[in-house]
Amino acid sequence: MKKTSFEYKTIARIEGIAGGILVFLGTVIVFNKRMDNLFLSFVSFLVRRPSSSHWLADLQMGADGLLVIGFIVLGLFILPYWDNLRQNKHILRLAQQWERLKQNRLVLILTPLGAILFITIMIVVKVFSFNFIGNELDILPTIKQVADHSWLPNDWYLNINTTYRQLFGFLFGPLISRLGFETGAYLGRIIEWLLIAIAIYVFFKTLHLRPWFGILVLILFLNHQSLVAGEWIVGGLETKPIAYAMVFLSLAFFLRKRFFWGFVFAGAAMSFHVLIGIYALFCIGVAFILNKTWRNDWLLVLKNSWPVLITGIFGWWAVVGQLLPQKGVNLVQAWLIYVEYRVPQHVFPKAWSPQGNPWRAELALAAFLFLIMYFLSNSTKGRFIAAFSLGSVFLFLVGLFIYYVLGNTPLLRFYWFRFPDVMVPFMSLLLIALFLNDFADKRITKDSLFQRIQLKIQTIFRLLPPIIIVVLIIMMVQQTNRFLSSYHASLHPNPPAILATLNWISRNTPKQAIFLVDPSESDFYIYAQRAMFVSWKSSPESGSEILEWYKRIKLCNGNVDLENRGYNAPQELHSNFYKLNASQVQQIANLYGINYFLGLATQNFPFERVYSDSTYAIFKIK
Repeated sequence: MKKTSFEYKTIARIEGIAGGILVFLGTVIVFNKRMDNLFLSFVSFLVRRPSSSHWLADLQMGADGLLVIGFIVLGLFILPYWDNLRQNKHILRLAQQWERLKQNRLVLILTPLGAILFITIMIVVKVFSFNFIGNELDILPTIKQVADHSWLPNDWYLNINTTYRQLFGFLFGPLISRLGFETGAYLGRIIEWLLIAIAIYVFFKTLHLRPWFGILVLILFLNHQSLVAGEWIVGGLETKPIAYAMVFLSLAFFLRKRFFWGFVFAGAAMSFHVLIGIYALFCIGVAFILNKTWRNDWLLVLKNSWPVLITGIFGWWAVVGQLLPQKGVNLVQAWLIYVEYRVPQHVFPKAWSPQGNPWRAELALAAFLFLIMYFLSNSTKGRFIAAFSLGSVFLFLVGLFIYYVLGNTPLLRFYWFRFPDVMVPFMSLLLIALFLNDFADKRITKDSLFQRIQLKIQTIFRLLPPIIIVVLIIMMVQQTNRFLSSYHASLHPNPPAILATLNWISRNTPKQAIFLVDPSESDFYIYAQRAMFVSWKSSPESGSEILEWYKRIKLCNGNVDLENRGYNAPQELHSNFYKLNASQVQQIANLYGINYFLGLATQNFPFERVYSDSTYAIFKIK
């Protein structure tokens, strides 16, 4: 390395020392639990209140930031030495061999497979759990019943004709039926995540996004999938991940102007999740209208649109079922119950905590970014994605208009926030990555000033691969504790008191028996494997069945309406259920043919007590 000025040497040394200090601090915080406790104690002392769990998350996020900034500063210190090292003849020879290797046919075949496997591993590391994830406690019993109608033939909820889950049940139901809930869920998740990885790879490849930028988008998105309404793309075994995979594939083929396959996958998205499929088609339509390059092909689009009618058949079936009138059913009341009681956390802006979640500012910034990219991007595909994203923002605004202006609560049942809740953060990250991608490819430079700035930023871009590798290592280390904790919990070393009771039910009661159980007991189907009178988690989605579901919930609540909503309702149900008296239990049993009541050991009922432990008791009613 050539001799440099004293000032340059001083700056370089400061960079090296500062980078080393930041990396040291970040490493200590990430890997030292004592620092966590010290931080929580210090902040608690400052604010004069007990520590909160989100403080620890903030600390870990800050530590990750320190590590990333530290490695950037260290990288700037090391780059001059690296540039000199690259002129070494051995390094040059290795680079030439690497370039030849990249042209090898086998390598060309294995590269996409390796990229897909890498994305899948990223998802597994971030999302996998040995416990049940998200809605699996509802989905898994439902699709098992689709595959095996004789499993719980007397259960009211599981034998409802849920058209929007039929295709998913046909594909994954046999897996759950044969392998069991836990093993089937693990394998099913891997299949879903592999499908998502394939879809994302094809989508990013279509956009010519550099691999490191794509990895960065995924790292950031997997850490924060939802804007505010609690939705997700990657989660447990359920219909949504497959629907989103179909959406990404559809987008990729529409971007390539292969409209036939675009409509094939758009229809498939509808069949797996009708709302996701419909909203994706709407946003694609917005992108077509706002982009002349695609708008001029409208005749070709129409000619190739017919596959959506075939691949989306299950979705269209669900739409027709929703639109058909139901005589003698108060649909307004039914949808009010569904929206206000069961899912306000997803559809009610009032239910979103205004503190600690600046979703309004994030939505406004995202919309501004989409507009800027739509008007200023030099890439036609970038403008298409920006227009698609603006379509998702429009859906969000429609939901806000319905809630704040129209006040039409039943219309919120269409989950206007679901699709944009994940697309706004995902597409924001993607469009920023596309901008940086174009910047790195020198497609944005306008004059000499920007050229000089661009050269400086391109120098920093050279640090991106090692920084991302470091971030991935940090993420994997941080997830190790989560893996171990979930595995330890799956072994039930300290099982909840009710688990022994549920296992006894599965082994010692008739398969046709119907149980009156606390509706908040969401894993009853999984462990007891018996019919359940009603479950808060397992709620239907058609008018007449919602009314019947709430009637049953109300009976379990002492025949009074719930005071709490959403996530707060199960606790109220749990408390009031165990206050039911013998006459109330007998009345429910007479009306619905209940065979057993799962109560507390301290309750004395004039029914036969067939099981009892220190906490729970099972009473045979008839």
